[in-house]
Amino acid sequence: MSSSSKTFILDFGSQTIRAGWSDSATPSIELETGLLDAPTPKISSIAVSGRDLLLPLPAGPVRPRAVPLVRRGILTDPKAIDLVSEMAAAKGGRALVLVPVSLSETHRHELAGRAMELGFEAVAFARAPTASLFGAGELTGLSVEVGHGLAQTSAVVDGYLIEKGAAWRELAGLDVSKALTRILRKAGLLCRPGGEEKVVRAVKESACSVRTKTEPARPLRVSMPDGEELLLAEERLDAAEVLFSRQGGLQKLAFDALQDAEKDLAAVLQKNVRVFGGCSNLPGFTERFANELKGLMHPNSPLEVVSLNDKKNNSAWIGGTALAQLDSMKSFWVTPAELYEQGDRILFKRIV
Repeated sequence: MSSSSKTFILDFGSQTIRAGWSDSATPSIELETGLLDAPTPKISSIAVSGRDLLLPLPAGPVRPRAVPLVRRGILTDPKAIDLVSEMAAAKGGRALVLVPVSLSETHRHELAGRAMELGFEAVAFARAPTASLFGAGELTGLSVEVGHGLAQTSAVVDGYLIEKGAAWRELAGLDVSKALTRILRKAGLLCRPGGEEKVVRAVKESACSVRTKTEPARPLRVSMPDGEELLLAEERLDAAEVLFSRQGGLQKLAFDALQDAEKDLAAVLQKNVRVFGGCSNLPGFTERFANELKGLMHPNSPLEVVSLNDKKNNSAWIGGTALAQLDSMKSFWVTPAELYEQGDRILFKRIV
């Protein structure tokens, strides 16, 4: 395999698949995965035009959602890579696939096999939160990524992955949306049959915040897709409470990841906790998360929590482009011959 091979970066997020060549500043493809409900069209029903973003889908009597290729951070169909590579006219070179922490070796094996059948000469896998950390220019820290379907962590020290720091939980933006739906229904604010999803999304994106000591529940008028307005106060803060339950909230996920690391490594990691993903963009999220995590730690333990505040949520993909250029990545590429000879075992050993 040539060290100068071009690299195709694929980020299989739980709401959006991002893909493009590593020499680009941004991904050329962003494809919604249709994580939510309802029947969806076959892959062939998606219009393809050129090499750029191919959304929205064709309009019709009932507008179809995008194909649910990823659910809760789990890739449901390895053939998703067929669609993405076709859309980007990706042929040859290497494929660096960014996957959720929850993805099993078996799923990675299937995905690698599909990539190689498409003509990629080698494949490597990186966990999305690890890539996000590298994308932020950090070589040491605990990466906490809270996306749409999954919250996950990766611990890295001096560029080396600490395996015990990798964890995940089904707790993320989708749960905020579900909680907001229940809250608005109970308050009698959802009375648009068939249009609930649009209302919830509008409220979540324009009005939802995380309750903090410095964020009072100020009434706020929110414009709906149909032109009407909703007046919200406590409702816009209550939905995100699901992220911070005492028994299994995000702070517990991060705390357990720190506890699982060796004591001297944990002391280093907690000085640089980085939060990524769409949920981290909610106003007040970083402050609340830091306070909740601090409450689980020893009072004198130093803690630094930083949010990248990446509105486009491209941090993992950008980190993938950085990883692809590293000399240390040479040992992580898997060729077709190696995959055939060693199977799942080699994928267990080779993941960033």
